[in-house]
Amino acid sequence: MKCRIFNLIFGLSLISAGCTMFDYSGESSSITLRISEVGCGYYQDIPLYLEVYNYGTETVDLGKVVLRSSASVLGSDLLYEGEFSLPSFEVPPGAYILLRSGISDSLMDAEEQGVFYISEGDYFPYWTNMGFAELMARGQTVDFVRWGSGGIAQPTSGTFEGTAPGTTYSASYSYGRSIIRSDVDNDTDEGLDWSSCTKHTPGGPNDIRDTTDSDGDGIPDEAEVSGGTYAGVDYYAMGARTGQKDMFIHIAYMEDCEPVEEALSMVQDVFQSYNSSYRIHFDAGTLFDSSPFNTARYNLSGTSHQVPASDTVSLSRDAGTADSYLNDYKNLCFPVSRKPVFHFLLMGTSMGNLGTYGAAEILGNDMLVTLGDMEWTDLETYPQEKANVQASVILHQIGHNMGLLHGGNDECEYKPNYLSVMNPLYVLEGLPAASGDTIGDRYYWQMWSLENFRADSKWAVFFPTFPADRNDLDLNRLGTDPDEGEEFLIGFSRGYYDSLDESSLDESMGIRKNSDKNPVDWDGDGSADETADGTALRSKADINSDGSLSVLHDYNDWGYLKWPFASYYTSEYMGVSLSETAPSPEHYGYPFMLDDSQDFVVEGGSW
Repeated sequence: MKCRIFNLIFGLSLISAGCTMFDYSGESSSITLRISEVGCGYYQDIPLYLEVYNYGTETVDLGKVVLRSSASVLGSDLLYEGEFSLPSFEVPPGAYILLRSGISDSLMDAEEQGVFYISEGDYFPYWTNMGFAELMARGQTVDFVRWGSGGIAQPTSGTFEGTAPGTTYSASYSYGRSIIRSDVDNDTDEGLDWSSCTKHTPGGPNDIRDTTDSDGDGIPDEAEVSGGTYAGVDYYAMGARTGQKDMFIHIAYMEDCEPVEEALSMVQDVFQSYNSSYRIHFDAGTLFDSSPFNTARYNLSGTSHQVPASDTVSLSRDAGTADSYLNDYKNLCFPVSRKPVFHFLLMGTSMGNLGTYGAAEILGNDMLVTLGDMEWTDLETYPQEKANVQASVILHQIGHNMGLLHGGNDECEYKPNYLSVMNPLYVLEGLPAASGDTIGDRYYWQMWSLENFRADSKWAVFFPTFPADRNDLDLNRLGTDPDEGEEFLIGFSRGYYDSLDESSLDESMGIRKNSDKNPVDWDGDGSADETADGTALRSKADINSDGSLSVLHDYNDWGYLKWPFASYYTSEYMGVSLSETAPSPEHYGYPFMLDDSQDFVVEGGSW
């Protein structure tokens, strides 16, 4: 049968597309494939998906089926009818696979677990709030569905009564939604078999009927109780509960870049110390425990999460050229059914010249930690150092995924009064104690490092026995004696500290929290200036080294964390306000299933 492309809007006029002839081999009655879900779309250059389910008891070769569906070409406002050959792939009984629009050559070359990109020439499967899809074999209908107001499409053979609900298309917030077959094991060839769903379930059963999410973590309540699942994933067994905010993170790692178990525990403790109902669930596979499932040892999958090594890795091709890219690893080892909920963390060797200790998406779901090339002090003597630094960097990247920037709600870096792991000043060295005469140490060290540790620098006076003093500063990072106050501190800011006006600094107050007085010598002249009677002398200093004098603000990180990444749509940082005014929820549904690359931040600086 010849591939046909017809204009569906203006009267079925034939369009020549240079399509090939298809071999419809196999009996249609023996092919137990059924369309189970249709993803919604809005922008044409974001690939849509059809989910196909094998409801039978035998494996089915996908290549014996042809997809006939509404279609388009990039830049066209028209919908056409197209027939698309499918790749040979053995679909096991009970398995779900996704057919996606092959809108570019790069997508057609992509390898992704259970996902296939489809096109013929310039044409690819596409639909708006109306469309249709049909699986065919030997010129006979295997399965068919049409939806929306354009219900003129007919199955090649047999009948289809009525029309399924239209896929929401009117605005960008249609993403994250779909139309689903309510019962995948039964088919009455009617539109009534289908219903709209505001939380799609790609790569798994259509198991969400009630989308209520009372704790606001992005996981429906019915998937956080015993017996409930979300796209077939049992989050209750993994530790999710109603009434608590749950975040799940899938960790993939290269050889010699494995996470330290204690580092993961430290990150969990940060959240639970702030609020006992804040839970972070890591899945490192069988790294710490070889059993099929053990939540206490961060094994939520029973499989190895080690991935092939690469000299350099980048978050995405948009972030710069490297030997490998996070998305490629994610496509190969990350189950599609986890995409609605799980974040993905890749722990690799190096970003090369693209950055230092990693990168992460802002209000996204992907994180990269690259500490494989870091020069540790002496892991035999100070084994705690690796756990401390890993914990701090992982928490930093989680903060980005939850909407935080390097200045909290801005990219104003190195603010000494912003005591947060998000501040590059404190990522690798840990937070200073909230009060006391060491609160300015990291500031002094940063200022001296900018002068390449010159012996004649005015900042050298703060480290008279260098390099020994460098090691003293590192005591927190090395974790030599927590009982003596040398505990490595990590966490998010609570917004406690006063603003600092760089054009009028009161050194006698330093970094002040409420009425606390913690002197800091901002201008490095050897004293925290004040007169004999205690009157403060004001000084000027560019204390965050950004080339200007401005007012530096603390930020209440905890008050503005965004938990469900899939609930925010992109514009400027996903359209979510990062101001001091609490934003109202914007449950627009980011198209993580369709376009899994969000705005990102790359960590710069030096070790």
